[in-house]
Amino acid sequence: MKPSAMPLCRYAFLGCLGFEARAICVFREVYSSPCPPTKAIIFFNEESHSSAMKWKEEFQGIYSKTIFKNISYADPIKTVDIFIKTLDGLLKDKINHVLIDTTTFTREWLLMLIALLNHGKYTNINVKYAYSYAATLSAEWLSTRPLKLRTVLGYPGSVLPSKRNHLFLILGHEIERALSIIDEIEPAKLTVIVGAKDGSVNQEMYQRNRYFENFIKNNYGSISQTYDINVRDYAQSFEDLKKVIVNDNSANIIVAPLNTKISTLAAGFVALNDKSIQICYLPMEQYNQEDFSTPSNENVYFSASINN
Repeated sequence: MKPSAMPLCRYAFLGCLGFEARAICVFREVYSSPCPPTKAIIFFNEESHSSAMKWKEEFQGIYSKTIFKNISYADPIKTVDIFIKTLDGLLKDKINHVLIDTTTFTREWLLMLIALLNHGKYTNINVKYAYSYAATLSAEWLSTRPLKLRTVLGYPGSVLPSKRNHLFLILGHEIERALSIIDEIEPAKLTVIVGAKDGSVNQEMYQRNRYFENFIKNNYGSISQTYDINVRDYAQSFEDLKKVIVNDNSANIIVAPLNTKISTLAAGFVALNDKSIQICYLPMEQYNQEDFSTPSNENVYFSASINN
């Protein structure tokens, strides 16, 4: 689905400022389309907003009435409250169609937002999603200095102290983050999920994913299974994960999504469909803001729900 295929009605754009150039790609495209949004709300991280604010003028230059809202990286409850007020405002304005640009939301923010949209009065909002693929990622590092692991609000799962933990790690390109999650959870079972060769964003990212997978295999004895999934196409990613993340009732099922926002979204909907699944998130203290990624200018638009 391209922006021109959006419903010919009033719809809102929800995006995130971020520190990557990719933050502006979808926004630029939809506001040059025959059917631009009638309202734009851009969230940003109040703890480190200075690094992202360089993109604020870009957004305002494209659409002068863009609304910016502070949300918190450190306080998920505060962020959820702002999401709720935002969605309530859309309903009050009789806007029930939304396009969410997932590109530069943190995975935690994105997961919390879709949990809200699939609850109560917000289920009447028609939601479409967008994602801008990266052309390259930094060859040096993406993030460093892990903080405290936490459960994502809306995905508590059914975790019992009497059961062992089975961690499903959807491996991305932040090896320090991945290893810290494994060390903190200390899973009795570890399933590593990587992007398939034909289902990765590009071959360089596929090879990098494989390198990290082999590193974990060589250093962690608890690894029980590995799977390849499509991390590029939402519908296939959802179907792949639905087959892989299976609860056999013998362990606590914990999912750590670390790959594309498309696969994160798919993991979120799998968990919303099976309330026994817990999703965790490990915030990082520092990101490579100067050289995190370069944009490919290839944007994809898609639908997503619990059932697809």
